[in-house]
Amino acid sequence: MGTLKCKIVYVICICFVISKNLAGQNAARLKKNIVHIEAATKGPFYTINYERIFSFREKVLWSYRVGGFVGNNGIAVPIGINAIIGKQKHHAEISFVAIPYIDHYRSLWNGKNSADKQLYLQDQFYF
Repeated sequence: MGTLKCKIVYVICICFVISKNLAGQNAARLKKNIVHIEAATKGPFYTINYERIFSFREKVLWSYRVGGFVGNNGIAVPIGINAIIGKQKHHAEISFVAIPYIDHYRSLWNGKNSADKQLYLQDQFYF
């Protein structure tokens, strides 16, 4: 199995192991701090994220997230805000994430500055 396929399988397995299902929990039992791994199709291959719920409203929970990725050639720091709408077992989640990504980041500080700087903007809707 190729190296890329091994990485994909590894990230998927870790996501299943450390993820928590938040559906059906009420605000009194809901965890305020969450650490999760997210796989992406553009930019970084995966990111490790910290998410914190900072506002418990009657129908909407607000959270922010920040994460990181350091690979052989790239570095990224995703930053996002999420709205979890509804307190039922099935609820909607809307996210907006900005991912600044630097490819070949080691050349950024060596005077050649051949690093490729990119910004990925993602909006996500889950139900």
